[in-house]
Amino acid sequence: MEPITLKIDDVQVTLRSVHRNKEYPCGCKDHSIRCSLREQLSTSPSAEVLVATKAVFNVRNTSSESWPVQVTDWELVDTDGYAYKARVLCDTLRPPQTLEPSLSLRAANGSHVTQGTQVDFVLVFPKLEDNKEIACILYSGREKLTVFEISALKPEAMDLMQARDTVKVEELIREPDLRRFRHSFKRLEVKIRSRLDKTLTRDAGVILEQDINQSIADLRQDVKFENERTRQAVEEMLLGIITSYESELKKVKAQEEERKKLDQEVESLSQMPPRVFEEWFADLLNNLGYEKVTLTPSSNDEGIDVLAEHKGVKVPVQCKRWKKNVGSPEIQTFLGAMHHAGAQRGMVITTGFFNTSAKKMADAHPIDLLDRAELTDLIQKALQK
Repeated sequence: MEPITLKIDDVQVTLRSVHRNKEYPCGCKDHSIRCSLREQLSTSPSAEVLVATKAVFNVRNTSSESWPVQVTDWELVDTDGYAYKARVLCDTLRPPQTLEPSLSLRAANGSHVTQGTQVDFVLVFPKLEDNKEIACILYSGREKLTVFEISALKPEAMDLMQARDTVKVEELIREPDLRRFRHSFKRLEVKIRSRLDKTLTRDAGVILEQDINQSIADLRQDVKFENERTRQAVEEMLLGIITSYESELKKVKAQEEERKKLDQEVESLSQMPPRVFEEWFADLLNNLGYEKVTLTPSSNDEGIDVLAEHKGVKVPVQCKRWKKNVGSPEIQTFLGAMHHAGAQRGMVITTGFFNTSAKKMADAHPIDLLDRAELTDLIQKALQK
């Protein structure tokens, strides 16, 4: 077939190709696992092959706003008037550099083609019987029906199509207005990002989780007196947000638990004898890829405990196994030792913290300060190498 290009507002949408009953080798390693996509696309699915009618689209967006690509906006109609819902290919089969359409309102933000860009996307429809041909593909977004005509409907199917079009238009007119909930969803998303993007203390995390749960409850309360379609739309949006949030929160909590263990390890470092602590940090530098890591003599070290190189640059290190804050006098002393060693950059580490004056002095010179929090980060980084 020749490509079909239609204008939807200021967005150019092209049906580039349709491949009837295309066979995809299943990408699953274990074919005994039940595949819902195979079952949705075929009445007699094969364990190793996915059969689907494939449609490739291109969207060129010259409008002033993003253009949503949602699976539920698309249907295929055969020449007998039967309609088939669109599906999304699984990640293992979806062609590279193509947009993954969202599952309509189940996704909080969905998939969009931003202004001034174009992108391809692929939809699949169920396997067609041998005696059925494709009449058209329908797009029901943007509050109107758009028809990509491929071949003519049979006469006996025309009245079905006309009746169906009328119903579709009426449904679009009754589309729920979610504008008044936009700010509530935005605030909820901001809270969720704050919970997922930051490593929080246990108490702070619990408080924020409670706030998120209350926001969800408030949204459900606010929509109670809306019409059924609006209630359903809001609930579907919430379902998508909650499912994603709960999945990501499990990962974040696992990371926080690991972080807690590492913090306890750093806490135990302050109990080590000074020389053992210096040896521990030298081993850590080795694990991080530093070169020529050596310990200086335990006496007359002239303010430098460990010497190392990183990418050819000499890095002297002073280790402070302290619980109290390290101040500017210690940084001043180390700066002199660093210059005496002919080093361009140095590092001071502590199992405690640095006060403000120490940080200001280090900022004015090529000295990296690592307190107990940064030590935890370094341990985590070494474990991931």
